[in-house]
Amino acid sequence: MSESEPIAAGETKATYETLEHIPDEGHSVNNAENGGGYESNGSEKSSIFGAAMNTMNAIVGAGIIAIPYALKECGFAFGIMSLFFIGALSGYTLILLYKSTEWTKKYNYQQVVEVTFGQPFVGILTLMQFAFPFFAMVSYQVIISDNMSSIVQAISLNSPMTDRRILLLIMTLLIALPLSYFKMIESLSKVSFVSVISVIFLVFTVVYKAATQTHQVTPTSYGIGEYVIQSWGIILFAFVCHHNSFLIMNSLEERNERNYHMVVWSSIISSTFLMCIFGVAGYVIFTDNVVGNLLQNFCPCDALVNVARVAFIVGVITTFPLECFVCRDIIQTTFFKGYEPSEIRHAIITVLLVISVTAISLITDRLGLIMEVTGIVAAIPYAFIFPPALYLKLDPNASMVHSGKVLAVLQLAFGVVFFVLGLTGCILKLIKNVSEQPDLAYCDEYCNINTTLAEMTQILN
Repeated sequence: MSESEPIAAGETKATYETLEHIPDEGHSVNNAENGGGYESNGSEKSSIFGAAMNTMNAIVGAGIIAIPYALKECGFAFGIMSLFFIGALSGYTLILLYKSTEWTKKYNYQQVVEVTFGQPFVGILTLMQFAFPFFAMVSYQVIISDNMSSIVQAISLNSPMTDRRILLLIMTLLIALPLSYFKMIESLSKVSFVSVISVIFLVFTVVYKAATQTHQVTPTSYGIGEYVIQSWGIILFAFVCHHNSFLIMNSLEERNERNYHMVVWSSIISSTFLMCIFGVAGYVIFTDNVVGNLLQNFCPCDALVNVARVAFIVGVITTFPLECFVCRDIIQTTFFKGYEPSEIRHAIITVLLVISVTAISLITDRLGLIMEVTGIVAAIPYAFIFPPALYLKLDPNASMVHSGKVLAVLQLAFGVVFFVLGLTGCILKLIKNVSEQPDLAYCDEYCNINTTLAEMTQILN
């Protein structure tokens, strides 16, 4: 095969070979047998920086917005410690997945699980692997519609365009759907950089508001919160990128353990740093009144925050197709394995995915709950349970007292307990119907002050 032929990056049937094992075949495989449609051009692979941008984009693309809410639920100090803890475990399990690919010589999640545990477990993994990016797209749509509604309110309070549902449909048709048609993950690395920059701007905006905005809704609480386990679900939602990890590792120009470690830990450390700063700043401003979408706590008339809203919407929209890529890939390889590539099938699957996500987003705006449930129900199994289980089964070292196996056992036990307690907690919280509506009573005074200042400036000019 020539290096110019397409690679099925991330296909569950894709037979990637590492460069060091098969130099002549390492850059490309024919994806016709896989149901076709997902390409990674051997001449357009990702650099370490590009792969890190894709990974970091997957981590901080939307989950960061709910980190202040997670700190409220977890307790301020304990929540900060939880950020570092969950971040470290996420990086660790990403490395475990890489080791599993090296031992099995299978370079996608489903194949690794199949050769290790058998087909029944592949079905469980596939369901979880599909559910996480699918509901991540739902959360993105909620973020887009809510923030667009605030922006329109700032322009014209009585406009019918303030309806989040109308705005959601317009943004989906004009932007999200066309971007979701991308076939190559390397193409997405070009927009991933835009998304990361938008999040950085958002972080600086919230830090600035924390330093300058004196309004406090309630006194800050430093104790352990009421919903610790649920808050961990939000944090895990933010950190998890395991569903993208095989796409990203397979798109590297030089796929080896050293490069992958650099991609993983640079992304995890940078993301943790951003999330910690954002979480602290957002929580300090609104404390116990903070909601799942932090930007909804700010007044619609806040000009700087509106710029941040626009930037974050751009970032989320450019993350949306990366998640759609994963969902579409799973559908292709589950139901159309062995079929020839088809542009029509590619288009139909893409449209149906986007329509399904949009339909759910139109009927709910409880962002915090969406992230909690998705993080616990979908992310824990394939991020915190499957990776250590694979490692324990595949590790050629027979000794159970080997340090690597001891850590894997602890990780597996934590994942199982986390799942059981988290699922129970989410059900109880759903029964209690905990509100996520922000208290915007202060906005009347805040907006009047800003309007008066604007009028005075206009008169002076």
